[in-house]
Amino acid sequence: MSQPKKPGYKTTEFWLSLLALILGVLIASGYIGESTGTAKAIAFAASALTALGYNVSRGMVKKAESLGDLIKRDDSDPA
Repeated sequence: MSQPKKPGYKTTEFWLSLLALILGVLIASGYIGESTGTAKAIAFAASALTALGYNVSRGMVKKAESLGDLIKRDDSDPA
């Protein structure tokens, strides 16, 4: 029996990604600390990569869920 899947916003991965994204944007915008242009560019790139990584991760989870559902349906249908 499989466990029910949690929505994305209820996962620790979501909250850590959101925190990293917010911190990156705040640093890139110059709101936190006095950063050079290079540091701001790195902070912006890091926050963008964080968002991309989270989206790819959730996509993989969703794909695995759909494949699992497909396999369950195939097992329950006698041929």
